[in-house]
Amino acid sequence: MTHVLLIAGTRPQAAVLKASLEKFRAAGATVELAGLFAPDDIDPGLELTRLRSLTEAAAERGRMFEKRVAKLSAPRRAWASAERDRQVRGSGRRAHVLVALDATAVYTVWRLAQLNRRAHAVFGIAPALKAVEDRRERPLHYALRAVTRSVPTPATAARTTKRAARRVAG
Repeated sequence: MTHVLLIAGTRPQAAVLKASLEKFRAAGATVELAGLFAPDDIDPGLELTRLRSLTEAAAERGRMFEKRVAKLSAPRRAWASAERDRQVRGSGRRAHVLVALDATAVYTVWRLAQLNRRAHAVFGIAPALKAVEDRRERPLHYALRAVTRSVPTPATAARTTKRAARRVAG
């Protein structure tokens, strides 16, 4: 089963989201949605695997975090909230297809794709559906691809090492 993570910088249109979810399900994919919107903005009848509001997640992190994030540009705001959210990072690591639904979400998807090199990172619903279909038609190709891309990039390894050194140094 293919896992798809949709990232939205703004509230997605209900009709478009509903139609695309039906297509993803027909292709045999599970869909998660995260973005800068209120959880009430999304229809609960859509039957998403997981729904995560980055706005709500930022509020959970405290007032200082909210103030700091509010000063950032929209793409950086989405990434700052997603970067510190364990659920979104976990979903990003498990996803086979990472989808930016709007221009604001492109930076977040790009950063998540650096953490999960095996995933397709695409902008828009049509390329995402194509990636899901391609994965379904060529499972052996993607199984081999997953093996070859399981080693982290040098940038990811350096970043992880630097963070670990900072934690140890205090």
